[in-house]
Amino acid sequence: MTPKTALPQPFAEQHAVDPYPAYRALLDQGGMHRMTLRPGLEAWLVVDHGLVREALTHPAISLESRHATPEAHEAIMAGYTEEKQSFFGQHLLAVDGADHTRMRRVMSRALTARRFQAMAPEVETIAHTLLDDLPAPGHADLTSALVVPFTISVLARLMGVPEPGRKLLTDLANKVVQGQAEEDDGFGQVIAELTGYFSDLLDSPDEVPADSLLAMLIDARADGAIRPEETLSLVYQLFFAGHESSAYLMTNAIAVLLSRPDAAAELRSHPDLLDGAVEELLRWEGSIKVGSWRFATEPLELGGNRLQTGDPILVVLAAANRDPEKFAAPDDFDIRRQSVPHVAFGHGPHHCLGAALGRLEARTLLSALLTRFPDIALDIPYEDLHWRHNLIMRGPSHLPVTLGEDRHQ
Repeated sequence: MTPKTALPQPFAEQHAVDPYPAYRALLDQGGMHRMTLRPGLEAWLVVDHGLVREALTHPAISLESRHATPEAHEAIMAGYTEEKQSFFGQHLLAVDGADHTRMRRVMSRALTARRFQAMAPEVETIAHTLLDDLPAPGHADLTSALVVPFTISVLARLMGVPEPGRKLLTDLANKVVQGQAEEDDGFGQVIAELTGYFSDLLDSPDEVPADSLLAMLIDARADGAIRPEETLSLVYQLFFAGHESSAYLMTNAIAVLLSRPDAAAELRSHPDLLDGAVEELLRWEGSIKVGSWRFATEPLELGGNRLQTGDPILVVLAAANRDPEKFAAPDDFDIRRQSVPHVAFGHGPHHCLGAALGRLEARTLLSALLTRFPDIALDIPYEDLHWRHNLIMRGPSHLPVTLGEDRHQ
């Protein structure tokens, strides 16, 4: 095993802007490493693409926090907002085995490719309505003015959140995406407001559309397919996973393309390249750096390393997506890359159920934005964006741009 002191800690604040050289140093010295992340918390970092896929399907590696040692549990709960989410309640990113299979079966009835395809026209309408409201040709923070409202509007439509509740969700989403939930008890306040709002809504079935995800959860709870205590946890997961990872994905994608005007121009001229470009954006600057905390449920071997029961494990998706053993020229951004077998949405039984929706949102918003605002430009250099310093998510808290003329006005 490579000595811990010989390697960079990729989640340290000095790597927030550009963690990729640190990831590459880890990859160059082995597929996984045991590292101190902060006082009281040591974890195995899995960085090799093949080992990441193996760890995500290993029967002795679990998401369930009951397998964590008391010391690891305390240290994780003292960490960043996104780390705590997997320890909060019983949902798809907190359980394994039969409970996960049962809940995933319920959720998958609503989160189908056919449903997302049917939503496509409405998603496009949401995008253009928000673009109509941008202060062209002036300046805007696309994170708060476009991306967060877009993701919340789509999520609210999918879930069946009534119009009056969407402002509350947008305000809470902005607090999370901009890092305000890290301050004092910000996370606790967000959870308290979500609990109050959704508890009332789940007890008021007449207030949600019959074809919505919330209606489906209410029915599943009544039928016993999911337990009452699981219902609210699944709603929390939908809120956080449904807006935060998507919002960062689109913020990152816009920032990358605006910093590469030639690539943006090529997408305007060749819209057929957009699907492949989205896959490359997911690989090259995805929104999720690492998967949720995992723990060894028994002694095991992985990548030639011996893990003990309770050892914390982080699968570093962002490192695996630039593994030179898997991708040619992994640090090059290429919208024409032919094969992109990335792990941005995970792998195995916990592969993201919302992956198809995330792709739809990214394609729709990027196409509309690039077409309507051909002269849009970053207000500051890409390298000067303020990237959030945390463990799980990757993205800038703000995206200041000059819009230029709206060609559809």
